[in-house]
Amino acid sequence: MTRRQRDIVFTCAVLLVVETGALLVMRNNYVRRSRPIAFLLEWRRDRAIREATQAESGIIAPFPAVVLDADARRWTATIREGSHLTVVYGGTKWGTFADSVVTVPPCGDVPVRTLLRIDCPADQLPDYQSAWEQALVRLEAARQRDAHQLGLSEAPLRVRSEVFVEPYVPLANEEDPDVLRRHAESVGVITNESQVSVVINLACAGIGGGLARTDTKSIALGCFNCDDGVPEPSDAKKLDALAWAAYVHELGHLLGWQHGEGRNWPGFRSHETLPAAAALFGWTDEDGDGIVEACDPTPHGMGNR
Repeated sequence: MTRRQRDIVFTCAVLLVVETGALLVMRNNYVRRSRPIAFLLEWRRDRAIREATQAESGIIAPFPAVVLDADARRWTATIREGSHLTVVYGGTKWGTFADSVVTVPPCGDVPVRTLLRIDCPADQLPDYQSAWEQALVRLEAARQRDAHQLGLSEAPLRVRSEVFVEPYVPLANEEDPDVLRRHAESVGVITNESQVSVVINLACAGIGGGLARTDTKSIALGCFNCDDGVPEPSDAKKLDALAWAAYVHELGHLLGWQHGEGRNWPGFRSHETLPAAAALFGWTDEDGDGIVEACDPTPHGMGNR
């Protein structure tokens, strides 16, 4: 049977099922369709995306995670195999192209060591340490709530951070995450290379934003909301915003989230702990085996190849 003949047979079968009102379930969250033609157009589009993803990545993955832009012209597909992530971008003015990166695995407990460098009197350091630990508890509770909204029984990853504090003293080139990671190593906060380092300057000087380095698992964050001074330990709103920036936004980069020219990977909305494009992180079950792809030993249906 030729490929054209197979397509005709499949099309007739789909039309029959749709016309009888059966519930059709396919990858990419297909639901009941009342218009067979619209369904077939989606099916052909998704098949073209799967073929383009395989051609660019060289990986045979029956069910890559695919997210479309609002106009359905640009798309992003990911294939997650443990800490190895392949991302294919399509429909861009640069054509279709792929990135391949090694990331922090976005599944289970993420070991993090956090060093707060605080511009405050020494007797306030314990108060800041306690306040930051409470901010982490609130953040993980929000992550669990967001997971439930995505239909997951629990959050696919959990940040497990030990928190350390020290008085803020300026460092040369402290805007570099690697500089701050080496400092954290020198004071005994980072003890092995598998740990993610998060160094936060709660000071009005120094780094003003956030940076992440995937290769060294390093995050550096400045006090971007310190216009009126360093937040007090009681200022939960500002501390929560800093925690979100470190353990959601910047950690998202260590999990593989990319942006830049042509890299149309939808990001996190404000205060969102799991993005609407959660599929791209491997936080959805694309192959229907009941396991999200980030935690799946045979992700994206590749165990059936």
